[in-house]
Amino acid sequence: RQWQPVAAQMRCFTTGPSCAAAVAAVLCRGRSGSREFLLLDRSRNGGSLESPRLNFGLPLVRLDVGEAVQVAAARAVEEECGLTASFLRWHPVPITASASAWSSADSSFLIAHCFAWYCPPKEEHFPNPYEESFRWLCRKDLRDLARQRNLGLNFAREVLTPLEVAQTLIDQQLLHAPED
Repeated sequence: RQWQPVAAQMRCFTTGPSCAAAVAAVLCRGRSGSREFLLLDRSRNGGSLESPRLNFGLPLVRLDVGEAVQVAAARAVEEECGLTASFLRWHPVPITASASAWSSADSSFLIAHCFAWYCPPKEEHFPNPYEESFRWLCRKDLRDLARQRNLGLNFAREVLTPLEVAQTLIDQQLLHAPED
């Protein structure tokens, strides 16, 4: 590899890949003994991405210019899962961020992970045409799924790590479950 002057390196950096912002939603339901997190399975709703590994993930959308992060997170949940904002209790700030594995040579994404408790009414069940596209899984089942399906490091970074951060914040009582 040849040495490049600093000015040439800076020119490559400033004219290189563009960076866009995206928002992923980390949803949790249940109490301490039965806590579950939402995982999308995009292949179950007819959407098969180029890699089977990319079919599993969190609800995710590109952040529109001027859009609030939590608004984008709620939009992701509604667009990909059909769950409305009325059943979600959002933490006021993103809990973590990561670079996306979906980055390419000409663009990359920075993903903010927003956390919400899912709190549906106890006595009602609302039919949801998207129900086949997501699952509620405990952390152990999520890790087992990652091993069984060989989902790799990107799944660990983009899904398991934000869920572990959320669990740690819950355990440290920094993310409080809503009152019944």
